[in-house]
Amino acid sequence: MFYLALPLLVMIAFALARRASSASRRRQLALLPPVVVFLVGVSGKLVASYLVPGWGPGFGWTNDWHSVLERSFWVQADLFAYGMLLATLSVAVEDGRTQLPRGWWPVTASASVGVAIVTAVAFDKGAIDQYIYDSLMALACGLFLSLVVLAGLDGRHRPFLLSWLEVRPIVWIGVVSYSLFLWHEPIIWWLRDRGLLATGTGVGGFLVNLVIVGTVSLALSALTYRVVELPALRRKARTPTRDEAVAVVAAAP
Repeated sequence: MFYLALPLLVMIAFALARRASSASRRRQLALLPPVVVFLVGVSGKLVASYLVPGWGPGFGWTNDWHSVLERSFWVQADLFAYGMLLATLSVAVEDGRTQLPRGWWPVTASASVGVAIVTAVAFDKGAIDQYIYDSLMALACGLFLSLVVLAGLDGRHRPFLLSWLEVRPIVWIGVVSYSLFLWHEPIIWWLRDRGLLATGTGVGGFLVNLVIVGTVSLALSALTYRVVELPALRRKARTPTRDEAVAVVAAAP
């Protein structure tokens, strides 16, 4: 649903922007897709919380209408809004229309860590529900992602985080990350059902399981990247650059 809704929202925003009378109005309309997606998600969470609540130990994962809602784009839509907003901001910064304030990087880093810690503690104490937890953690992740995306566009300084992300092993994990995203959850369930994961809730068990799941997931991700993703990427039609297109036109008889 997201992949159908997003192009539609972008086309609507683009059509409205073409009729806009000023650049500032066009910049405001660029925010339309993330704002709409955010409001859709909030409305879905309200409906799932108060009009179609879930009950029992299988909360959100049973054969009831609450579970249908919880797994739907309607309820999860706002989780996409933060990344969309960051994409809009990054384009504005890259084009020079928006200037990042001095000191934005440490402030954003502190905010990301602070939101994540407060959210985790509040959820653990039962002060917030799963929906608020998901939304706030998505905000924390969006802030953290901006430390990388926007720092690459800000020529005033280059944080250590960017240099660390360019280390070869980290780059390799990024290359196979989509396969890793698809593999890790079914691997967790497969290993758990066969008793191959450590039991308990301690830090030691978590670290053992992290190594086991990470090793298997990375191995399978590397394999599927080689045999599925990479061949598909090589077959993708290459779009000529502007200079190449000009050269072709100039060479034409």
